[in-house]
Amino acid sequence: MENSIYRTIYEQFYKLTEGRFYTKKEKKKIMHLLCWANGVKDESTKMFNASMELENAEIFSYTDIQNVILFESVSEEKSAFTYDAASVIAEMIEKKEIPENYLNKAQWYRATASRENAIDRALIAYARGDYERAIDAFQDVDARGEMPILEYITISAYMQKDYKLAYEYAIMAQQIDGYTKMDIPWMAQLEREVESHLSKDDRESIRNKALIKCGRTGTVGFIS
Repeated sequence: MENSIYRTIYEQFYKLTEGRFYTKKEKKKIMHLLCWANGVKDESTKMFNASMELENAEIFSYTDIQNVILFESVSEEKSAFTYDAASVIAEMIEKKEIPENYLNKAQWYRATASRENAIDRALIAYARGDYERAIDAFQDVDARGEMPILEYITISAYMQKDYKLAYEYAIMAQQIDGYTKMDIPWMAQLEREVESHLSKDDRESIRNKALIKCGRTGTVGFIS
């Protein structure tokens, strides 16, 4: 499968929502979070609408999804997002990566109590607007995994208006280690936005704390 950020987001979206009991509104919030955390927030609505188009079509088999892919590849009104979404579903079916359905909401909720299901617990909270609980749960997820957990926490803290925590995680999300910074323009923009809510002393203290967490030693003073 072609390496595309949109396909990556669709893969994350389906792995995190299939077999669960999210409402349409909650799924839309999760898609928005995934797009924001991957730097394509402006495409969130289009991506979500494409996923809902497939869901509403009630596709029940691999043959059905292949027909959608074929139609989207030749249609003059084809949607790149619908094609990407359908292609991701087809590949997940082939690889048997579609999550199993929970029997009911109670079973699903009970399963989220374990640490290994912290991502479900976080997304349930985030989708409901309980950003404080979402942050706590995201912090239980290994940030070295395939999902942008540091970005999820930054966004959740921003939504919570916890600007100190958002600033700390925005810095951490852009660091490879305590000394090497990545170029993530959209995250840098969010960092500048939350920075405007903080005093100079707070910014210096939080930045030093973040860099130490990333591995820097002997940090003294404000480091840009």
